[in-house]
Amino acid sequence: AEEALRESEARFDQSAQQSRTVVWEVDAEGRFTYVSHGVENVLGYRPDELVGQWHFYDLYPAENRETVRAAMFEVFRRRDAIRNYESLARTKGGRPVWVVSNGTPRLNADGTLRGYRGSNMDITERKQAEEALRESETRRQAITDNLPGGFVYQIDTGEDGRQRRFTFISQGVERLHGVTRDEAMADAM
Repeated sequence: AEEALRESEARFDQSAQQSRTVVWEVDAEGRFTYVSHGVENVLGYRPDELVGQWHFYDLYPAENRETVRAAMFEVFRRRDAIRNYESLARTKGGRPVWVVSNGTPRLNADGTLRGYRGSNMDITERKQAEEALRESETRRQAITDNLPGGFVYQIDTGEDGRQRRFTFISQGVERLHGVTRDEAMADAM
């Protein structure tokens, strides 16, 4: 039974590490009572550096620590589940890491809050891709909005090729046709 338990824990820990996920438990004050080994890959800490010594909010940079702390303790107060809470944490070396947190309350038999159990998944690559997309969209918008004597548009004709709607119009439409971008977008062709 002990060997089966160790094998199960090893499988769980390896899966969490590969998905760049940290599994954790905190007490009602937010102090770590358990942290999986995935924390080494994601944040650079060993579990024994955090368990019993750090609060979850200690992993966040000073500039957003109080915001995260207040938001999570409001969740604790209501005993709600933590659902897809995105925040910026810091590694042991100081590098920023975006994480998404999910967790469930752990209650004592009398209903008092014992703590929370959950996970933080590293979503830094996704956040960087989103930022790169925003920057690209901003550049495209600046280029298309400043075309002299013209404008750029994109039309979706639907599956049958008969429906027509604008999916993009640059601001040049206002200079040339005297209608705002929003008015043109709302007007089906």
